[in-house]
Amino acid sequence: MTLSADRRSGPGALLIGPAWVIAAHRFAEVSIGIAVGLIVTALWPEKKSGHVTLPRQENVMMQSSDKS
Repeated sequence: MTLSADRRSGPGALLIGPAWVIAAHRFAEVSIGIAVGLIVTALWPEKKSGHVTLPRQENVMMQSSDKS
């Protein structure tokens, strides 16, 4: 059974190509994807949010100690 499976897997491996070619293509795809993601993130306009900036924790602690 193993011999038969090996016989059938040979042509498939030849169609796919050498491992270094596959690795190079995968590396290029991932690198291009990361670069495009960074470019889109840099160029995307920031949404103006309506949230209120909270005071820093140390200021809140100082104010609460002044009241007592």
